[in-house]
Amino acid sequence: MVKSSHNSNIINSGKNDSDKKELDKKDLAKEDVPLLSLPKEVLFKIVHHATDGDIDQETKFMAVLLKTRKHFSFFQPILKEREIKQLAQYIGIAADEVNAEAMVKINPGLLLIPVDEVINPNTNQITKNVKPLQLARSEGDDKMCVMLKSYFEPACGSKEAASVEIQKQLDEKFGKGSNKFTERKEIRMKRLTALIDVISREQFNNGQEAGTNRRILNKATQKAITKFRSEFSASQPKIIYSGMRFHLNILQEVCDAYTSAAMRWQFNFFQCALLEDAVLSTVLCYVPTNDAQRFNQGLYFIQHQKEEFKRACKNRAGHHFYQHLLNQSANFVLSGSYIDIEYGGDTASSGGLWQAHRERIGTLKNLCKEKTLNFQSLGSTNYSPCFHII
Repeated sequence: MVKSSHNSNIINSGKNDSDKKELDKKDLAKEDVPLLSLPKEVLFKIVHHATDGDIDQETKFMAVLLKTRKHFSFFQPILKEREIKQLAQYIGIAADEVNAEAMVKINPGLLLIPVDEVINPNTNQITKNVKPLQLARSEGDDKMCVMLKSYFEPACGSKEAASVEIQKQLDEKFGKGSNKFTERKEIRMKRLTALIDVISREQFNNGQEAGTNRRILNKATQKAITKFRSEFSASQPKIIYSGMRFHLNILQEVCDAYTSAAMRWQFNFFQCALLEDAVLSTVLCYVPTNDAQRFNQGLYFIQHQKEEFKRACKNRAGHHFYQHLLNQSANFVLSGSYIDIEYGGDTASSGGLWQAHRERIGTLKNLCKEKTLNFQSLGSTNYSPCFHII
């Protein structure tokens, strides 16, 4: 709350200058001027500058900026840096389309400014020197990309200039050779097949943990799981200068292998559950937030029940996606707890999902196809984020 009595001289002195135009619809005759009634441009830029918790300083700072644009321009470099960092958080970490759009709607020019780095809190991967559209593309967020695209025309001055800039940004980060360091599919499949073979030999007869009744895996299985997880983590890029942070086709490969193995196992509960908690929980830790939001909601509900994509922060069981993946297994003495991406529950095998496994695999492929079409609408780049086979 800004007290008009506290800042009346400062605010009133600017009645005849350009700042008066920004507030010509505000009733400054009232005793108080609510912060939320101030122009959004001011709020977005000021809140992140004021010292955390120092309301008096924030109030004084706002009053100065409202008085004259000259003072405002003095802080512009600092504010711009903080603003682009905040936008990067909305796009690359939170996948918050509403707040991201609010920022670019106020200041479309942000689309042309790179941020030095964005650190993923779940994997510690670092995306370097990236602009908002490039970051959304790297995270595979097709909906975010489509939204950002609509603001390039005001940012660039014309439709033609906007098209040129979009293509330039895409070519810069997703052109030929942008994924040259991505691990080859044959290596990924060799690693996965080796672990599936070990799970096939697991007898689940090594006893149970006292108090929880979780099954204790034999040492060979424990060692194989640890080896798979370590090698998979090492195979993912630590610093991303170009290309995708995570390839959705990797998840598709694991799901396809799971389908084949489950059939051979005749859908044995313990073998299916172990593959989910040992493998899929590990791979899903790397999926971008926008995909986690879809999996929380459940691909079945989005595609077959035609639910609107809600960007859900928690799954249908009320659990946070990434936190749940790190939980202890409910069935084994093992870290890692799978989330059912089809129905947005906590586990797939316990819900009888494999009676409809073909439908499950189909929904993931449908998601990849939908994303590919949306990305192709951005520009003429030939790279497909979902079906690029390496």
